Parts: sequence; structure tokens; C-alpha cells
Amino acid sequence: MNKNRRNFALLFLLLMLWAVFAGGRLPYFIFTVFITILLFSYYSVYGYTRHISSFFWTNKKAFSVGDEIEIGYKLNNTGILPIAYVEIEFKGANQVSSGNIPRELCFIKPFQILNIKKSMICCHRGFYDIGNLVLYVRDLFHIFEKTVDFDHIMMLEIYPRVVGVQSMNFPATEYFGTVAVPHLTYEDYTSLESLQKYVQGDSIKKVHWKLSAKMDQLYVKNYELSGNTRVHIFLDGERNSFSGDTGRMIEEKLVETAASVIAYVLKKDLATALHIQWQERTYIEGRGIEKLPYFLKELMRFQPNGRITIEDFIGTECRMLSEGSTLMMMIVQLTETLVYKLVRLKEKRLKLIVVLISNQLSEDIEKKTIFLKRNRIDVIQIGLQEELPGKLEGSLWTSAK
Repeated sequence: MNKNRRNFALLFLLLMLWAVFAGGRLPYFIFTVFITILLFSYYSVYGYTRHISSFFWTNKKAFSVGDEIEIGYKLNNTGILPIAYVEIEFKGANQVSSGNIPRELCFIKPFQILNIKKSMICCHRGFYDIGNLVLYVRDLFHIFEKTVDFDHIMMLEIYPRVVGVQSMNFPATEYFGTVAVPHLTYEDYTSLESLQKYVQGDSIKKVHWKLSAKMDQLYVKNYELSGNTRVHIFLDGERNSFSGDTGRMIEEKLVETAASVIAYVLKKDLATALHIQWQERTYIEGRGIEKLPYFLKELMRFQPNGRITIEDFIGTECRMLSEGSTLMMMIVQLTETLVYKLVRLKEKRLKLIVVLISNQLSEDIEKKTIFLKRNRIDVIQIGLQEELPGKLEGSLWTSAK
């Protein structure tokens, strides 16, 4: 465009000199026509763009990572003259997709409504304002250009993906709960399973006296064997841990893993708490699958920009946890300091599980993993391309069948 401006400026100078020094009707006529073309080009860009209006829409307001989203734009030329050249940049939509949407060139006729629809895959969770559309309007000769910025507020909520996990084992820690266990010490006397005839050795406390009197024979009650567990999930939110995370792939895998585990635990009606230390401290707890949206909303907001290390954060938070709690640490780096911190926590009779999101299979990580397992701390390493069900369902967590 700069080249066109230079050429037209040079042509303008030549025509003006020709008209002034040569005189005559023809030079002045050609010079007048040229001036008219320049004025029309200027008006078509700087004056006529006020006749452009826009409208935005999307097929819904909330999505999950991996969903396909449709975003539509309507551009309306309300004037009587065409808009010769419009280059459209989808600034708002580019935030949602992993790759930039290429600019689109179009010609808008008078009174035409131009419909544009884009489909893309949601790659990153978070809040996004997609109502930003930038138009670069030029005249027919590409001499003048004006930028028209449409900035409508149109917020999208993209939640982390939840992968269905069929079975996971958690250690039972208290009586009266929902985790099936094989030991009679975990009999839940609030949940009757069946009745059977009394045999020698059955406890007298379990005799169903009303039924026995009616049947003229002793019957005993069988109770469900169950235990309850409290699960505390810690997410590493320190910025230095994600220094090598190009494209935020590790961050997304970490959040996806946390969301999938939380969904399973809540579905099993276990008390669940999420601890995150990033730019702010996040703590949310709940029980029951109906609480899942609250957890997902916090995970959607999470950004790894904290300054407190996971080692210090765990040390502070664990002072308030009750004995026998299950702690699941979701991390992206397994440091030596963290390893010894976890071993010391094990001495407080806490049940520890480490989930490491990393593609690295270094000898150093293998040694640390072996050391933790010797101290009865389970370690699960999940790669960025690995499927979660295969890693979580096949884990070596304490069985509670």
C-alpha cells in the first residue's frame, strides 16, 4: 500500500505541474478527474465506514476443552455504495483456538448482510471475550486504509475436560462411608445388607430380635462393609514449575487430570477438597457429584503464576489436616526437596499419592520414584499424550475392594 501511495503522490505532482505549466483544458480536466478519484477514495474509507455495523453470536456460552465451537459474525453495509476492500481479522476467536484463524478478504455490496461462520476446537480453558473483530478497510486503489474495531462484550466459559474414569481405589479411613472394604472392622451399622439364620460364632449384637420372635428362630443382620475417606488434592501453581511449558500443554494436562479425579471422587460421594496456591489461594470442598461445577469453575480460573513452591504450600496446609487423610499431589516437577517433604508427611500417618505430569523418563526421576514407593508413597507418571483411564485405573493405589 505504501508503494501505491508513493506512485499516486508522484502522479499527482506530475499532473499538477503539467496543468500549471502546459495549461489548456485537457491537462486541467485530467488533473480534476484525478483529484475527484482521490477524494472519492478518501471518502469511501474514512467517511463511508460509519455505515458498517456488526453482530456476534455463538451456539452456546459454555464449553469444555476439546469441544467444537461455532462463532458467527454478521457485517451489515447500510449505505448505498459498496465497500470495495475489507480485510477481516478474527481477534477474539483467535484466543480460543490453538492456531490463528487467517484473515478473510471480502467485498460488501450496498445493503448487504455478510454472514461469516467459523468452527474451531477449544484448546485452552478459561474466560474469553470473543466479541472483538477488526476490519481493515481500503479503497479500490489501496491508497487509504482505516481500521474499524468492533469490540462487543461476548464472554465464553471454557471448562477443563473431564475424562470418564471407571474405577479408582482409595484407602478407607473412617467408619460409615461409601468405599467398599473387605474387613469386618468397617461394618456400617447404618446400612443393612441382608438377613441370615444365626450360626455359632455370630455376634449376639447382630440378632434381629423382632424377626427372630416372629419366625421362632434366631436371625442375624448383615451390614455393608464400607469406609469413608477424605481426599485432599493439591495442584502445583508455582510459575517456575511451568517455565518450559510451551503451548500450555502441561498445564492443560494437569488440570484435566485434576478435573477427572475430582469428578470420580465426587461421584463416589467422598468428601473432597481442592488446594491451589497461585496468584491467589484457592480452597474449595464438597461432597456429591452436584458439587462438580464449583470445582470445574475454580480449575477454569487457575493459572500457574504463583510464587510459593508446592513444598512450602503442602507443609503449611497439612498442619490442618486430620490423621488418616488421603493427599493427592499433582505436580509437574519432582524435586529432591519435595521427595523428603513427602516422606516426612508419611510419618504423620497421611496417605500420600503423587501424580507427576511429565514426559521425562530420566534416571533421576526413576530413582526418586523408587525411593517414594519404598516409603509406601504411590507415584503415577502421566505423559502428555497418554490416556488418563489407562494410567489412573491401572494405578498401584491402596486397594479397597
